[in-house]
Amino acid sequence: MRIDDAATEQHGATGTPGEPSVDRIPIEFDLGGAHLGDLLMALPAIGAAGRQARVVVSGLPPRHFTALRALPVAFRQTCERPAHTLRPRFQPGMHRTLAWLQAVGEGVQPVRIPIPVHGLRQAEAMLPAGYWALLSPWADYAGKRWSMRRWAALAGALQERGYVVALIGPPPSKGLEVVEWPAGVVDLRGCDSATTWPALLTRASLVVSVDTGCLHMADALGIPVVGLYSVAHPSEYAPFWQRSQCVHSARMEEMALAQVIALVDRIAIASRP
Repeated sequence: MRIDDAATEQHGATGTPGEPSVDRIPIEFDLGGAHLGDLLMALPAIGAAGRQARVVVSGLPPRHFTALRALPVAFRQTCERPAHTLRPRFQPGMHRTLAWLQAVGEGVQPVRIPIPVHGLRQAEAMLPAGYWALLSPWADYAGKRWSMRRWAALAGALQERGYVVALIGPPPSKGLEVVEWPAGVVDLRGCDSATTWPALLTRASLVVSVDTGCLHMADALGIPVVGLYSVAHPSEYAPFWQRSQCVHSARMEEMALAQVIALVDRIAIASRP
């Protein structure tokens, strides 16, 4: 089943960009060669820039911004002058979002943009009321993937902690290693669309994901996350609003299940009233 655009809401924390002057030269974020996750890491700086002028995001193929097409920015695949094109200075150990903020201006603070989400009614039907933990094991790059056997073990540990567990991901994720999942795990891999998959995230109390756009989207929506990192380091690529909620190992096969469960438990304790 695929979900459509029948329902739309704004998700994310406060801090909506104000109305910029239409007379000012647009501020351009050149994301040539980047991916959805890079766009999401740039969003706090895009929100800040949007308070100064109109924002253009260039260089991304449509598949990397389809889910965010309704944002108050102009998407172009090529750079069109005149525009003030930002040139962030990415440095080792510096988070990408902070580099973008520095490029916008001295002392510029991040702005959290509400995310337009489509297909909420269908997402509610697929994931009815419950304490959902969504697991996202897919990454295009195999070096970012964690063993499916460990994902299955994590699903069982989350169930013991009171979560209802579901798998999410694009159609290729159904081709990952076949394992035996604990009874009750819902498999929704490939059941969404390019526009509506963020709606599934809004149903979650927790999202556990490898380093992909899914993780950064959940973070942008304000959903608690646990990020699993190996190839990239969290100091530079962690979900910006929840930078401490990552597990890192030099290689994914070295990442222990106990490390991930410990972080899940730490987040649960921190979130208690």
